Amino acid sequence: MKNIPFLLFLLLCTFSVSAQNAPQPVLAVEPSRSVIVPYGRLSDAVKGDVTTSPYVQTLSEPTLSEDGARATATFAVPVSWLNRRVIVRIERASSAFELYVNDTRAGRAASGATAVEMDVTRHVRQGGNTLSVRLIGDAPENAVSTIAPSTKPYIGAISVVSQPALRIRDIILSTTLNDDGEAVAEFGVVVKCGTLTPKSMKLEYALNMGDSTILAKGSREVTLDMRREDTLRFVARVPVTALWSSDSPHLLRLDLCNRIEGRVAECVSRQVGVRETTLRSEALRVNHRPVQLHLADYDGKRPLDEVLLGSINGLFVTADVASEQLLAECDRRGVWVIVCAPFDTMSFPSSLRRGGNPTNDPSWRELAISLNEAAYHATKLHPSVVGYAIARGVTNGIVIYETYLRMKSLERSLPIVYEGFGGEWCSDRIRIR
Repeated sequence: MKNIPFLLFLLLCTFSVSAQNAPQPVLAVEPSRSVIVPYGRLSDAVKGDVTTSPYVQTLSEPTLSEDGARATATFAVPVSWLNRRVIVRIERASSAFELYVNDTRAGRAASGATAVEMDVTRHVRQGGNTLSVRLIGDAPENAVSTIAPSTKPYIGAISVVSQPALRIRDIILSTTLNDDGEAVAEFGVVVKCGTLTPKSMKLEYALNMGDSTILAKGSREVTLDMRREDTLRFVARVPVTALWSSDSPHLLRLDLCNRIEGRVAECVSRQVGVRETTLRSEALRVNHRPVQLHLADYDGKRPLDEVLLGSINGLFVTADVASEQLLAECDRRGVWVIVCAPFDTMSFPSSLRRGGNPTNDPSWRELAISLNEAAYHATKLHPSVVGYAIARGVTNGIVIYETYLRMKSLERSLPIVYEGFGGEWCSDRIRIR
């Protein structure tokens, strides 16, 4: 019994030393999502001119350092943004990077190959603010430039977005086709509370056809706190004549209005395509009809008309090429697309021993999964996207296996493929010419 105080003291000292030596938490980015552009009025959201939104600032002229590894800019937080979340979006970067706001580190991204968003609300102040994006370098544990090499340091477009404390975070869509050809489209609007105190919202929705026919209209209400998320769901019946396919690329318009305390807090509008996809006997079926995919590798540098020649009816693109503009054009034209995560291991040794190919190196696991998740969420609302490729490479390993399982948990109806699968189970079987 006399030794109990000494043992307690020793335990406390051990805990203190362990806490001091524990790794500091990584400043995380926001979860990947579809592109959400908030507007103050629904009429402006429908027009889609981002320059009319009071809640989006595009920093068109950031100052680059001489070596291109650092971009600085200024932005203003108006009074109308008070009590709202402030999110910085960086479209692309040549490697991992850190974000500083008013000289305080606000976030770190392990990859710049896909768009990254960071909530910087606690770092901003009313009036003028400074922002700095700094490339980290090529260390494999925190950068992707070794996997997706770039010829020079690069920092892409930067924007600052304001959303309400209880905001629209993402949109998801799934479709089931009935035997009579009519589709049942289920929409899910993911909403997130950015405060600890309870907030209530009323979400008004409408799904419109091109001729202004309303297929579904209504509202949902929710109260959240403690920075929780929820998904508000509604369904719409879509006639066969309004389904999306390569022959008839019909697009519908989804309008969302977020009201908090009776006032419009944000409006979002975007085009969506409703189509059912299934994979049977190594063939992709869209709306119960088999599809033959004749894809061309596309780097985004040529007009589509120069690529879609002869039997070519689709594109194989990496996520950094699959921009919103490109995919929107494919949606309108009925062009099939398979999106590949920017995880290219072709330049590494094919050996699966330690120090060999990243596909069998567990230290690459989190990066490979995060790149695939980001590619999926950024493109999942585009009806032209009918599959995802895990990586470019010719070797298999634990990284490929676990990434495949993760992607299958996200997407069950579209094929998940890997060119180097070698007959193993880490790729869906599908005929692509």
